[in-house]
Amino acid sequence: MVCAFAYGLYFLQSIPPTETPEKQPTISKKSPSASKSTPAEEAPAKRFNFYDILPESTVTAPKVEEYRFKQKSGSEDYFYVIQTGSFKNRADAERQKATIAFKGLKANIETVTNDKGTVWHRVKTGPFTNRSKLNSALDKLVSLNIQPLVKKVKKDS
Repeated sequence: MVCAFAYGLYFLQSIPPTETPEKQPTISKKSPSASKSTPAEEAPAKRFNFYDILPESTVTAPKVEEYRFKQKSGSEDYFYVIQTGSFKNRADAERQKATIAFKGLKANIETVTNDKGTVWHRVKTGPFTNRSKLNSALDKLVSLNIQPLVKKVKKDS
């Protein structure tokens, strides 16, 4: 490696330097007719003209009515409930209910017996009537590392 570097230096020294011709300063004498030129010739042409055009023009935006939320018909026929867990042990359900309460959500425990006679304790939160509150609750539950199950429930008329 050192030999290659040394050879490279030797090779660069053996190349003759190239001579560049020096430029001689040019002295121009102004003729009296050149000093009589018009100011339009001396000023460089403007490259952009939008500086002059924009202040003179006016743009009016079209009149648009503000957005008003329209409740969809039939959207009041249901609500959302989030099931956060289902436990065989009531103490586990109580623990998750307390964890959810620390995030500001109200939870309740629903005890259910299935066909085989097994007792399950479901932890649910809700009801939520709009999607934004539902999504906010889902974000809080996911931050607790809980995998929620959203149920859409029809209202009893």
